[in-house]
Amino acid sequence: MSPALPVESEKPALSTLQKEGWHVFLNCRKSISELQATADFITKETSGSCEILPGDVGVPSEVGRIFDQIEMSGSGLDVLINNAGIAWMGLLTDMSIEEWNRMISTNLSSAFYSAQGKDFLT
Repeated sequence: MSPALPVESEKPALSTLQKEGWHVFLNCRKSISELQATADFITKETSGSCEILPGDVGVPSEVGRIFDQIEMSGSGLDVLINNAGIAWMGLLTDMSIEEWNRMISTNLSSAFYSAQGKDFLT
């Protein structure tokens, strides 16, 4: 059993999963040091196991690559927790089309891509 949890997930959730013996996959796009800190917490504080899988879940090919890595690990994926999200602080009139697309891709499309899984994306 192995859920995929983003780095932003709270430590109590991680502790609960680890107590149940779940192998956890962690993902983030750019906060790799925070991702590693969460992985260190899991392995040192809970004696659990985890893998870090950096990548942009707003990009279908990246999600496909992440699912490939999960498949290659042999652990499989039983639970998926989507927690990716970014916010815009300011007026929408000040937002560029690129910023809008990044927000929609991260906040909405990433959940769709992840729910579809590897077979849909390849």
